[in-house]
Amino acid sequence: MRTLVLFTAISNSMISIAYDALDSRPTIFADLDDGIHSQLKSLGISSTPIRMPGDHSWAVRDTEFAGYAMPGSLDFEFQCTTLPAWKVLSLDRFSFWYRGRQARLEYEAVMGLNWDNAIVPLSLHHPLPWRIAKDKPVMAVQVEPLRTRAWRDWLSRPVPYTKVFVSSQRDADFIKQFYVGEIHLIPAGDNPVGTKVSADEKKEARKGLNISDGARVGLVLFDSQTEWEFRKHLGEIASVYNHLLIYPLTQNDRRNLRSIGVVNQANIRIVDSLAVEPAADEVIMFRYDDRVIPSRRVPVRIVDSSERWDSALLAQ
Repeated sequence: MRTLVLFTAISNSMISIAYDALDSRPTIFADLDDGIHSQLKSLGISSTPIRMPGDHSWAVRDTEFAGYAMPGSLDFEFQCTTLPAWKVLSLDRFSFWYRGRQARLEYEAVMGLNWDNAIVPLSLHHPLPWRIAKDKPVMAVQVEPLRTRAWRDWLSRPVPYTKVFVSSQRDADFIKQFYVGEIHLIPAGDNPVGTKVSADEKKEARKGLNISDGARVGLVLFDSQTEWEFRKHLGEIASVYNHLLIYPLTQNDRRNLRSIGVVNQANIRIVDSLAVEPAADEVIMFRYDDRVIPSRRVPVRIVDSSERWDSALLAQ
């Protein structure tokens, strides 16, 4: 039996499983990304790079996508209505993720390799692992947080993997609500936990920001996907604190924050680094985010009043 380890993403857990496979049975490695290929090479793993061209032109790609989605395969009506799905769903977003010819060529290249079962990343960011799992036995290894609204929605459909490997008991308890296959625990240090801020550290951080020791300070982590909640609750939140610090999580979030007109004010300050966190009494977010919250060093308050992001469920 020959095992394929396919890297569309990478994590400590994935590397650990890859080494186990290499030690125990005939194994081949393949990757779809130059950055991942370089990381594997630095770890002494020889991987076959699979690089397939995309469509030759946007006209070809867009014509093919139109045949698939407008109306194409999405030409069905919502239940109890005469409204076609393709007229309602965000076709521009579907088009953004549509891989067209490249996806078919990647699938054919991987299926052309000599393997009997596979190990792949448990990830929403590439369709190939999910596609090959429909044809051969495939195990999936966690490479990203599972307790997200996107994963919660995705797990409402059948998961084709024969086994999944997760990096914490908490994630195992979450996924078994939706997945009936085998679940294995493989802790690999992918989820750092923040250490509590000391009184001296808090005092020093506030001194650097020219904030008094007795002031009430909040730190908002701005995520563009929660812009609606941010706009709705910003005034209310700002009224609770003497100082409100706002940290955009990515450069794109920083640009979006500027575009909606948020600027430094008397008690509101946009900051450039999470190094200011020790100055805060609490962090405010508008959805539960397992990529960010476990590593926080002060208490976190989630403002998801309408439960749009399923925060109460995901935080359990």
